Amino acid sequence: MIRALAVLIVLLAAAPAAAEYPERSVTLICPFPAGGAMDTVARALGEAMKKTFPKPVVVLNRPGAAGTIGNAEAVQARPDGYTLGISAVAVLTVQPHLTDLPYKGPDTYAPVIKLVNLAIVLAVRADAPWKSAQEFLAAARQAPGKFRVSSPGVGTILHLNLEELKGRAGVDLTHVPFAGNAEALPALLGGHVEASMLHPSEVLPHVQAGKARVLLAFEPRRLPLFPDAPAARELGWDITMGVYYLLIAPKGTPAAVVQAVHDAAKRAQEDPAFVTFAKTRGFDIDYAGPDGMTQQLWTHSGATRRSSSDSASGSRAMGERVIALAFLAGSGLYLALSFAFPFGSTARPGPGYFPVAVGVFLCLVAAAFTLVAFRRQAGEGGVTMAPTSRSAQARAGAMAAGLVGFVLLLPWIGYPLAAFGFVALLLRRLGGAGWPVALGTAAASAALSYWVFAVLLSVPLPRGVLFE
Repeated sequence: MIRALAVLIVLLAAAPAAAEYPERSVTLICPFPAGGAMDTVARALGEAMKKTFPKPVVVLNRPGAAGTIGNAEAVQARPDGYTLGISAVAVLTVQPHLTDLPYKGPDTYAPVIKLVNLAIVLAVRADAPWKSAQEFLAAARQAPGKFRVSSPGVGTILHLNLEELKGRAGVDLTHVPFAGNAEALPALLGGHVEASMLHPSEVLPHVQAGKARVLLAFEPRRLPLFPDAPAARELGWDITMGVYYLLIAPKGTPAAVVQAVHDAAKRAQEDPAFVTFAKTRGFDIDYAGPDGMTQQLWTHSGATRRSSSDSASGSRAMGERVIALAFLAGSGLYLALSFAFPFGSTARPGPGYFPVAVGVFLCLVAAAFTLVAFRRQAGEGGVTMAPTSRSAQARAGAMAAGLVGFVLLLPWIGYPLAAFGFVALLLRRLGGAGWPVALGTAAASAALSYWVFAVLLSVPLPRGVLFE
């Protein structure tokens, strides 16, 4: 009886809150520019919700960083139901694996409702010389890296489909990311890129106006809107990673509020005007509630973790190879220079005894590192090797500079300081350790190794000109 009474009290307390919501307009953050597919869905949904939702839904565009800026703002808003977000599956499941974001999985925000599915197509200008996907790809193979293809951002599903196409078709295409397809499409029409990865709703008006041509659909079958464009599967490439949009709310938003938004959005999905809009623009209405969305997002998070890893594996593998070669070259240089010091013998080690031993050790480590780096299959998962990233180049440069600096500074500053600096650089730049860990470990390593060799084994280590 007491438990039932408590439940009744909670329900009675929540009822007024649900009834009072919303007391003012609700902001719906769209993380892509105005005019793109997501923006049009957000505005059509807001318009359809007017019929049953007590207050207006105002769309606010916050584009940038492949949708993560707007999504971050939405999930960090006050959890009162007055700031919501519309998002795409990749922004929620791929991007958290590529960069540090205030959201990770669906336990860090509140999924509300799945809205629509979207197809993905490859389009060119109508006056382009390529009349089919086969002609386009054949021409691209003759000019590796010269054909530019735009997308709404790095790590989006459109970008991942492009990377899959590059790998499966064996063609080197240059990816050109934009803040959204509202910016990428004008680049195509203006001749700044040779092709674009787009959604049907974005390119359809331009196809109808005779300004664009769809060459390929990344779908299991041909799209009714573009019957002349083959599905990727028809050409032997099973590339069908799709996109869907959903509503999200900040974590901690009251369940009654989430339910109120869900109910209003579901009624909007069923509104005849919204149904007509979706059909004519190439959107597939697909409903899933909070629980269903949470399950799907967890599933896609695991799958897209692999996809995002694959899309970046080429760049990462090349970067690791450059670093490994720099490490090997630096270690070899250090070993060669170490022979300039008298080696002595085991019984009476000379100044070169320890540097040579260290040089041999570094060369063995570098050789193992290089072997692992070159055995890694960069194209695994159908992804083509990408150019070396600037960060990888920077790490390689830092490693090479560290080894050279260690050798050159050893006679001047002595072994303890040189070893401390080298280990700290190794941990920080190559291992990715934070400064406290890198400096602490470096200090401990330098002190321990100095004690073992200089004190315990009586190996004469360079003390440095500055300390003589």
